[in-house]
Amino acid sequence: MLDFSLQIAIFIFFVSFFGLVFIVIKKIPQLREIPENIQDVREKNFYQKIKNKVSEEFKKTFSKISLESFFHKILSKIRIINLKIENKIANYLQQLREKQKRKKENKSYWQKLKETKKEKNKLPKN
Repeated sequence: MLDFSLQIAIFIFFVSFFGLVFIVIKKIPQLREIPENIQDVREKNFYQKIKNKVSEEFKKTFSKISLESFFHKILSKIRIINLKIENKIANYLQQLREKQKRKKENKSYWQKLKETKKEKNKLPKN
């Protein structure tokens, strides 16, 4: 005879199989009503749903506020973003200027050292 665990596995297999067959038989009338080219129907329904939702949200939004106030808000936000960008650019330019100034100061320091060394070498030795 078969091992006990194998008998349980076979039993579960047959119960699952018959359960699946039962569900399919019960759903056959609904499966017949589904159109053959379901992809086109899904795409149309999907786009139609999105279009309806967007138009509803658009109507809700613009029914509460006027078009002028909407543009005012948008332009104000754009102006704020523009000012922030301008401020960041100004800070970056300032940092670059300071960096260049430090480089020049550093170069002039080394040049002064070279000049003093040359002057010391030019002095006559006694």
